[in-house]
Amino acid sequence: MCAYVRCVKIGDLVICKPGRRILADDREDELGVIIYEQEYEESGKWYCVQWSDDFLWHHVGDLELVNESR
Repeated sequence: MCAYVRCVKIGDLVICKPGRRILADDREDELGVIIYEQEYEESGKWYCVQWSDDFLWHHVGDLELVNESR
């Protein structure tokens, strides 16, 4: 997956790609931090993102990397 989509990792700062928001009232430009990742056989790797007031699980295709952690 990383060959086609820029890899993200725990600690990276991300936003949701346009059209990939989970809730209609989510702000597309809201920043989140990846806090956990989990690999599932059927659906691949998922990332838990801490948003300003909640945390949600996203597939890598939902996210756009803003800034990499060290």
